[in-house]
Amino acid sequence: MSDYKEDVRAIKEGLEAIRREIRDLRQEVRDATVWIELTTGCPRTPIRHNLEDVVAAAFRLGLQNPNIRAEHVRLRQEIVDTDGVIFRAGRRKEVDIIATDGELLVFEVKSAPKVGEVEYFADKVELVRLQNPDKQVRGVLVALGVGEEIRRACRAHGLMLLPDRRSEQS
Repeated sequence: MSDYKEDVRAIKEGLEAIRREIRDLRQEVRDATVWIELTTGCPRTPIRHNLEDVVAAAFRLGLQNPNIRAEHVRLRQEIVDTDGVIFRAGRRKEVDIIATDGELLVFEVKSAPKVGEVEYFADKVELVRLQNPDKQVRGVLVALGVGEEIRRACRAHGLMLLPDRRSEQS
């Protein structure tokens, strides 16, 4: 009788694992749909998402991190360089941030960034890093079409570039 109960328990656990996997796959499909609609500018259905939902979906896919949620996204956050360490003293800047478990992911979306824009973004990331010494701060530049010059600039400033087309080609 105990073998029967163990078998039933094992089957139930297996079914629960399958349910979790299906739920995760459904979320990946929803995220991919949002990403495709966003990048093509052609939503199949009227946009029912707020911008934070779209950003979270895109970064779940781009960073392969299923734990990023809309409530982690903070758009247009003002930062001030009060001491003039990076920018002129008192200068205000805006950044977009995804905040999760002790990490701040500062991101910027550019269609066709120039090297100067990469450097400016890297400066904003550095200011966030200096103002949050207790957190891991990473910078992510999202750009759909970039050349080697922009890739080099991102590497030189420690920025992640999404999507990373080189990893797709290998």
